[in-house]
Amino acid sequence: MQRFATVFEYWRSLEALTPQEASRVDAHHATAPVFGLTADQACSMPWESGALQARPARRGLEWAYVAQCGVHDADAVHRLVLAALNETPEYTEQPTHRTRLFDLGFDAQGYPMAQSFALSLAAWAAGYIVGQGGDVEGLLRGGALPLKGLNAPHGCAAQSGFEGFDILQAALTELIASQETELRKQKTPASAQWLGELIAAVAQHLSLPDAIFGKHVQCRVKAFQVRPKDARDSTEGREGQQDEGDDTLASFFVQDLQRLERASGKGAMGKAVSAFIQGSEEGERLDVHDADSNEALAHALHPARMPAGRWPSEHALGFSQQLAVNETWNALRSRSGLFAVNGPPGTGKTTMLRDVVAAVVTERAGILARLGDKAFGGKESMRLGDTWVPYYRLNKLLMGHSIVVASSNNGAVENITLELPGVQAVPELVASRRSYYADIASNVIKKDAWGLLAAPLGKSSNRRDFLNAFWWGRDVVGADGAALQQPGLRSHLKALSEHPATPRSKWEECVDLFQKAQAREKRARAVVAKKADRPQAIASLAAQQAQASAAMQHLLSVVAAQKDTIQKLEHALGAKDGAIQAISQQHARVRQQKEERGRNRPGMLAWLSTLGRSHRDWWQSIQETETRLSALQAQLDGAQRSRLDDAVRRARAMDEVAQLARKATALQAALREARASLVAEQQLLESDMAELGDAWLDVDLEHDARERREPWAVQEWQQARQALFLAALDVQRAFIENNARQFMANMGLASDWLSGKPMPEDLAQLALESLCLVVPASSTTFLSP
Repeated sequence: MQRFATVFEYWRSLEALTPQEASRVDAHHATAPVFGLTADQACSMPWESGALQARPARRGLEWAYVAQCGVHDADAVHRLVLAALNETPEYTEQPTHRTRLFDLGFDAQGYPMAQSFALSLAAWAAGYIVGQGGDVEGLLRGGALPLKGLNAPHGCAAQSGFEGFDILQAALTELIASQETELRKQKTPASAQWLGELIAAVAQHLSLPDAIFGKHVQCRVKAFQVRPKDARDSTEGREGQQDEGDDTLASFFVQDLQRLERASGKGAMGKAVSAFIQGSEEGERLDVHDADSNEALAHALHPARMPAGRWPSEHALGFSQQLAVNETWNALRSRSGLFAVNGPPGTGKTTMLRDVVAAVVTERAGILARLGDKAFGGKESMRLGDTWVPYYRLNKLLMGHSIVVASSNNGAVENITLELPGVQAVPELVASRRSYYADIASNVIKKDAWGLLAAPLGKSSNRRDFLNAFWWGRDVVGADGAALQQPGLRSHLKALSEHPATPRSKWEECVDLFQKAQAREKRARAVVAKKADRPQAIASLAAQQAQASAAMQHLLSVVAAQKDTIQKLEHALGAKDGAIQAISQQHARVRQQKEERGRNRPGMLAWLSTLGRSHRDWWQSIQETETRLSALQAQLDGAQRSRLDDAVRRARAMDEVAQLARKATALQAALREARASLVAEQQLLESDMAELGDAWLDVDLEHDARERREPWAVQEWQQARQALFLAALDVQRAFIENNARQFMANMGLASDWLSGKPMPEDLAQLALESLCLVVPASSTTFLSP
């Protein structure tokens, strides 16, 4: 936990001390020029000099301004901070850049708008360390700069995560507000001299030395076009234009870092941020270049693991791209977490992202189709600022499907979200459908679009332009030079909610077509999955054949052994039959002898003449014969029992041989069937491999050859997945148009959120999810407000 705390403390200090770059001077830009000025009497402000009179604002719009004040060299201040902290600078090959002390907005007449005042957090933090002798630990505790004659602000709310900064900004805002009131009272717009004096006052309160500005205090004034205040709809969030001054000069997420730091102390951090901070130690890492990983790669790329929806394209994803999509989808589809995909420029990460967008949209469309009229809760409202904002809660099953493409490089992520809706992102046949708010999307990206798939957000000018094009609508110049009104989604939803007869997508029809597309995709997936499973089926059949062959060999060996036993038993039985016959014959002779001796018993005369000796001899011979006869009988009984045992053993062995013969016949038939099935499956495998070509997944190829493969890119299945995604977009549009009233409210909430209006976290999440129900993906930078 202490490790987490150290990381978050470092991160917060870095956020506080990192300045934002000032805009580059471009006085000739047609719609958003930036003027470089010196804040002194000799300089005229754009609203004074008529610099924009030759470039009148578009119909229904007027010029407004943001002054970036106290422009100076960021590196010079960085060196002062390091010196104050007794740190040695580490020089790197980075270009120097210009930053500023604060931003302040001005209306069309040149009057300052105090509530637009934005103080630079980096300038305040530098002043705390350089001018007041503070340290990083004090800075992280909130810091404090003396107000030096400023009135203590009333009701200062914690916004930046640094209490001292919030207090000073609030006090300076009140100072500017009082001066704004006086200027308006005197009907005197702000001058360069007035602005120079304000810059000097702010620099003094920041405790920064004048030396950072050079000879002249510089400022850069950005001009942009907004709708007049009295033409803005106050019932639905901010006015559709956001002041350029809303470019944050404070950190976007210091308070989030503080919350995470507190959560880390309680062991309550989310899974994704924990993995981001400490890295994941779950599971065994696989080296995809290692042959030992091939089985795992084949499993990861199995058709069953591919998302149902696919981005329309004439080309399938390559090996590593599809692997990344599959793993991301299966890792995060139903649970939170973090999944990293790394690759140098040009390796197809944006292409891969398109399939992720298609997967999420398709998944959510399935939920929409199941929920129907249960997607929204009842109407609720909350006071945001001076306005009661209505909204409708989304069913919890619809939360968590938003896609935000974020990076530290605003241009990189902006390009991604400008590419996705463009007609170049899909085949011509798909681009010609133009069924998913293509006109609005074209307004958003300022070129031909096929669907409203992404929004370039991030910096405030992007958000303002997006809201103008997407929600409020904008004026454009037609081919004949006339101004044309291009309506936004708001006017379309308003017509749908107020006029039931307005044409709209038919919900039941779109859901029915989507479900049919789901069924088609499942059928096509099953066909490809069977092909993908064929090598395993062949391996199983080969194993079964090997087992059957081994069983047959074992059975034959048992039969041979039993036959040998039978033969031995038969030999033994023959020998025992001979022995029994001999014993029986001998037994018969002895019994005959006994009978004869019994008949030859000596008479009385012989007994008297031999004095009884003849009788004694006769009786002894009788006893001897009886004894011998008993012995022969016992010998005969034993021989007969032994023969009977052998006969039983022979009968059993013969029965077992008969049973084994029947088993052998059945096993032989099964073996023939397995061999035939194996041959058939091998032939089908050869046919599948020839049919699929580079779409056949062969994980055993060399790395470079494998990377050129398009795993399971079977045309019928690819088309079915593509059609399912397009059907999902139709369901999404039908859902929007059949819930126009709810979306009117929730898009108004999203407009407030994009315009920077403070709101509770749960409402901000609802705003994001509602926006992404219309525009699936949006881009931002890590430092965007």
